[in-house]
Amino acid sequence: MDPVSVPADSREHRVFEVYGDTFKLAHIECDDQGSYWETTPDNVESNSGIRPGRGRNQIEFLEETLEADLAKNRARYRNGVILLAFAHGWNNNAQEKNDNLREFRKAAYEVWEDENTKPGALKRPVVAIYLSWRGRVIQNATSLGIENVKGASFLANIPHYFSFWNRKGTAEEIGYRAMAESLKRISLIRRRFEEAEPRSAADKNSRAIIVGHSFGAAAVFSSVSRSYEDDLMELVYDHERRKERPWVHRNWDLVVLVNPAFEALRYVTIARYSRDQRLVDLAESRRVPYIYLPRMIVVGSKTDVPNKTLFPIGQTLGNLTSSTQRTRWIEQGERLRVALGAYRPFATHDLVKSGDSAMLRAIPKQEDKSSLGGMKPLSAGEHGRAFMSPFQTQGVVDDASSIGPFMVAQADKSVIDGHGDIWNDHFRLFITRLIEARETTVNQMSRRN
Repeated sequence: MDPVSVPADSREHRVFEVYGDTFKLAHIECDDQGSYWETTPDNVESNSGIRPGRGRNQIEFLEETLEADLAKNRARYRNGVILLAFAHGWNNNAQEKNDNLREFRKAAYEVWEDENTKPGALKRPVVAIYLSWRGRVIQNATSLGIENVKGASFLANIPHYFSFWNRKGTAEEIGYRAMAESLKRISLIRRRFEEAEPRSAADKNSRAIIVGHSFGAAAVFSSVSRSYEDDLMELVYDHERRKERPWVHRNWDLVVLVNPAFEALRYVTIARYSRDQRLVDLAESRRVPYIYLPRMIVVGSKTDVPNKTLFPIGQTLGNLTSSTQRTRWIEQGERLRVALGAYRPFATHDLVKSGDSAMLRAIPKQEDKSSLGGMKPLSAGEHGRAFMSPFQTQGVVDDASSIGPFMVAQADKSVIDGHGDIWNDHFRLFITRLIEARETTVNQMSRRN
């Protein structure tokens, strides 16, 4: 059932949208204190999902609904399930008229279509999860309907712009609390569906893909970064214990952060350890290509005005009394002011237009840099290059050896034009092909984590 054909008034005020036999869309909402926004009544029915009420919170309702559906329709999930979560950013929310919600609903339907129409597709059910919070607290010209009124639109946007920095702190608080809990429980849901798949552990097909935009990306990063950092440090410093499983653990299959509104300084640990020569040596000595499989990709638009103007201003004013180190090896001041997607020294690729989609073009090592920008990111050696080849043959990257578990790409205007241009056809097709290439690569590997 195409979501466009469903009347809007039948979707609003729900925690769970069910579109016939096509896909489901769950809502998980967080308040400003990082708690779940509301609970659902104990007697709510999964086909209606009407709220509000008292009883279970939304993540519990999601878990119980899927568990009941699995028990009732086990054959439907024999090939696994696709869990697709999206965390919106600044100036967005869960209202029915919100563009992000409408576009995400449409994207989830397209994923379901691909799963059911493409040759060789596994026909896995799709469960979309919209992770929402109060990204908009002040009306702007667009929400007031005066975006085309000269003068009035500018004045209406001024108070709205000042909410940028307030919402940053809120997003990070959510990321450490309800968002972190939700993402962990989403990974456990995927594990539960894997247990139901009638195949060996090496051939499970359930997937959990997390996408965050703007401050939603900041919240997602707050939720997942500690797990990735701990894993990388173990691989570097305790590689003997990890030599049988020398790869980043699979809590989530892929995390995509688009125009993330958080400072590059927060990415330092991942940047440092993912570029550590000991990690590269471990990958080569163990000859386990799974370590190269992408776990997180960051994409920042080169024309992202809020992250390139408002963000540095806010970071400068908000950290006037903070001390930073600046030496030959440490550049804390700039990393504190600049958003990750705009910080060139951490970029591993440029994302350029390629036909009807886009392609990752590897950035050569910056030989003149003595800091992290001059360190080569983990990339596939000879034994890994063959396994990573689907990324190159499917047009996702120009050089398969540049694929690694953590990548930061800076997108040309022709791919993402500005902060909110994340739903255009070129970028959506790129993400689709990235996931497809990843699936092809996983299917040809003999080991899983």
